[in-house]
Amino acid sequence: MTDEELRAKIEKGVDRNILAFDPEATGTVTKRLIYGMWSISLDKLTRLHIPTDAFPEFDFYERQYGVQIVRDRRLNIKGSENFIDEFNIHPAPGKSLLVVGVWDDECLLGMV
Repeated sequence: MTDEELRAKIEKGVDRNILAFDPEATGTVTKRLIYGMWSISLDKLTRLHIPTDAFPEFDFYERQYGVQIVRDRRLNIKGSENFIDEFNIHPAPGKSLLVVGVWDDECLLGMV
């Protein structure tokens, strides 16, 4: 995904006005977060872009619930801060990194 495509997906995610997160985990992509985002997408989520510095509690080389996990440096601390400021995203409590869920032409944002 190019920088422009990522920016467009995040903007679309902001427009959806849904921010998914796992309240019991900080800085970690969890199976519960993926399952929640998969459920919100009505079981259509196909790809999840995560920051390279958010450590999942699973083997991210394997699909999780049919979702491909893509480690994306553009979502690391500085990049997430820039997107949060640019798109006026209100972070979830205790969360600072964006995750971007993608399916078809749709997008959903999450935070860790």
